[in-house]
Amino acid sequence: MPRYNQPVHLSKQALDVVSRSILNLGLNLAKSLESSASEDKSMAYVDEICRYLRDLFHNKVCRVLANEFTATILKCIHSLYCQNWQWMTEPRCEKMLQGLVEAAVHPDITKLDLDPIVEYIVPKVYKKMSTMTNLTELKLTYLNNEDEGLIVNGVKHLSSLKSFSFNVYCTDRIVQALADSCSQLKCFDVCSSKTVTDLSEPSIVKFRYLEEINVSDTSLTNECLSRLLNVLAEYETKEFSILNAFHGSNISSENLKLLVSKFPNLTQIGLKTFNQSNMSLLKNLKQMKILRLENGSFFLIQDLLDTIGSNLSFLELMDIKDIDVNIVCNTCPNIQNLTIASYEVYSNSPEYEISDKSLYGFKSLKKLTVFEPEDPSFMGYLLSKCINLKEVHMTVGPGFDDAMIKSVLKRNPLNNLEEFSLYSKGSNLTLNTLRNLVEHCPNLAVVRGIQSWKCTGLEEFLQQSTKLYPGVQLYRK
Repeated sequence: MPRYNQPVHLSKQALDVVSRSILNLGLNLAKSLESSASEDKSMAYVDEICRYLRDLFHNKVCRVLANEFTATILKCIHSLYCQNWQWMTEPRCEKMLQGLVEAAVHPDITKLDLDPIVEYIVPKVYKKMSTMTNLTELKLTYLNNEDEGLIVNGVKHLSSLKSFSFNVYCTDRIVQALADSCSQLKCFDVCSSKTVTDLSEPSIVKFRYLEEINVSDTSLTNECLSRLLNVLAEYETKEFSILNAFHGSNISSENLKLLVSKFPNLTQIGLKTFNQSNMSLLKNLKQMKILRLENGSFFLIQDLLDTIGSNLSFLELMDIKDIDVNIVCNTCPNIQNLTIASYEVYSNSPEYEISDKSLYGFKSLKKLTVFEPEDPSFMGYLLSKCINLKEVHMTVGPGFDDAMIKSVLKRNPLNNLEEFSLYSKGSNLTLNTLRNLVEHCPNLAVVRGIQSWKCTGLEEFLQQSTKLYPGVQLYRK
């Protein structure tokens, strides 16, 4: 049976019902607060409702659903705020939102990802961090002046934490609190956090069990990085940890040589701004499976791909100049996940849009992500040739239309496709593309980005889709 016609899982249906109920309840509570003559009575009523919800959810929602439940209800509260922002900034409504957040955060939650949550809701979740004592994975986003103290206080209670990610906004003070309380940390990711400086060195060296570290685009100097690598290497010799993933930026050739010599068994490398680094040093990493590169020249990595490309299962090329996809295809025959984000992508095949010749190297490709290729027909070419794709994420511009999708499906039915995200910047797409994808791809379960297509009749179609395609989730964004 095609995925689009399959029944929805009962737990998913239950969560959807609860989400709609919370959305309606929140809206009604906000209206009652606005119209009430007595602020004290109205707030007492709201507090009572939120306490009831908290007791109900925390006692009745089973532990195995804690993570999914919390994520779903937080997204619901996000929607409540976005749809009624003109009310939600009023102090009484803020208190109501805080009560709903406290009800949403299940005591047995082990994984929290705040990435999808609107900035306004995030601080309210930060206030509850101290109660999330079972957390093992934490991904934070956004920080204002008041939030740092909330996070510092929250992480003091997260002794079970194994994975911490806080891109862009992490600070030296937060790193210090993390090091003092989360001694078992294995993954430390503060990518793009300019306020993480050399002052964090004494804190980072306390993470004796690190397996993954991402300090790319922070303010750590090469001198500090050299010292950190030497300390982490000592931990590895004492069998405290085995570092298998490293991400950094503007790394000197000396530090790259140190990294390769001290950690020859690295399986994952991420480098940003590498034109001044000796990339040939990475040839000695025979165990490398994942390679992420950003801001450099493709010419500098061609020899590297010739040597270790057959080992790679994942390759990410962001803002890399003069990418030759045919070289990637020929040197990386076992790649399963490919990301290309560059305006300048070259195929060395002028007739690629009409070619029936298969791309041998991409037969193993399961996930493809491409952002804004200069020539939209290049995206059609890739989709036509990658016969085993399960996930596609792409951003396209003018020239990518219904005819191209129809041509792709004629040449490659995408029988294994499960998730399709297409974000349009001026392309001519209609609901015909959506129908073609859902009805011709038997395993398709998720479609994202539909709102950007600007299709006529979209709202009516989405209302009907739950009956027409119950097994497919259609997302506007």
